[in-house]
Amino acid sequence: MHTINYETLFKQVKKGVTYRQIAEKQNVSVRCVTRMVKRHRESGSIYPRTKSINLHDAYDRQLIEEAMYYKQLKFDSATGLRSLTQQEIHEHLQTKQSNLTFYKTKQLLKRATALLAESHLHMHHRPGERVEFDWGTLRIKIAQTMTTVHFAVFTFPYSQYKCIYAMPNQKGESFVKAWQQFIQEINGVPPHLLVDNMSIARDNHAAKEGDTIITPLFKQLMNHYGFRLSFCHPYCPNEKGNVENDVRWMKQKMKGCKQPNFESFIHLQQYITELVEQANKQKHRLKQDTRNQLLQHESATFLPVPIRKFSYFEETTRKVSRHATIRFQGNEYSVPEILKHETITIRQTKSTIRFLFENKTVATFSRTNKKGRRHFKLWHHLRTLKKKANAFQQSEAFRQMTRLEKKIFHHVFKSDCHEFLNYCSKIQFEPKKEMKRRWTEWIRLRQ
Repeated sequence: MHTINYETLFKQVKKGVTYRQIAEKQNVSVRCVTRMVKRHRESGSIYPRTKSINLHDAYDRQLIEEAMYYKQLKFDSATGLRSLTQQEIHEHLQTKQSNLTFYKTKQLLKRATALLAESHLHMHHRPGERVEFDWGTLRIKIAQTMTTVHFAVFTFPYSQYKCIYAMPNQKGESFVKAWQQFIQEINGVPPHLLVDNMSIARDNHAAKEGDTIITPLFKQLMNHYGFRLSFCHPYCPNEKGNVENDVRWMKQKMKGCKQPNFESFIHLQQYITELVEQANKQKHRLKQDTRNQLLQHESATFLPVPIRKFSYFEETTRKVSRHATIRFQGNEYSVPEILKHETITIRQTKSTIRFLFENKTVATFSRTNKKGRRHFKLWHHLRTLKKKANAFQQSEAFRQMTRLEKKIFHHVFKSDCHEFLNYCSKIQFEPKKEMKRRWTEWIRLRQ
């Protein structure tokens, strides 16, 4: 092993010999000479530093604790909150040990950083203990169009058995659809579901710090299926690391897909199902059985699937405006004028939107995906329309009347706004039945 004579190197440097000439003559690298000079400039020594921290020394261990404290400390300056620099921490530590070198401070900070790094526990899972859920998002070409696809991923920590479903969004309706497909595939309901703090499960706006308020949708799901729901701590994805790994696995498989374009979501789901089936047939990396066989051990803990199918709906509340309308999902809907300034409940399903006041339906509309529309019903604004009867035929309420209502207006009442609105006021509690009776009677008299 070649031994470097640092004293000879330093003498040559003092004489003014160039670093390259010294390196060639002493058979060392130029970097070796430059580092020696830098070392002498900083610490006064020409020899390489030995390990300056002794973990068995109580004083050095105390310095490490101090370094950990300053490493986590934030300095509040005029520009905002920031971490302390190495030089600032070195100055703080010098108050504890005046002869502390900057090199030793860097070694202390290196050790402090390693200790502050979060370490995860390896958890032991029992069969059927729980199922973990998470969303994964990826841009995929479907029908020659780049589409954002949301993967609903369910994973059992014990068996590593996974189920993945492609969804168009992360709304409650998509989760319910994925959940129903999942319990149908495993032929049972897991007793415990672990999710992150997704907005469709946890009401993050209503909940105070430390509180957990479950959304009405998940309360309905829990009551119907009987499972227990729990949440991860904020910013702690490692608590459901199994499903996080499966989300990453799904993304890698899709990025490496040889088929860049899918005809439809159905075609994409078929491809995903084939990938998942192949993965579930493989052996568990720590157990001798395949994931399919391990799932059979877990199935003994599953709850039975309810005979009555879950009917999906979401609920929220809104306040009625002074115009007896409600803004909801980018559209405007009318409600009875008597409910002005009242807070009512909105219940939406796949096809309808219902407005309820004191648990009674006051208005019903068909659900639409279009935005910026106004939906009015004649019966909700009769008092205002009677006051302004001359402008009735130019109103939104008139334009959106049903075909039967328009027939009665034009043929029975001869387009007389006052007579028609007075008639509507009398039959407003049973409008459909009375309208049909009046039209049938008019047709009979004409004959």
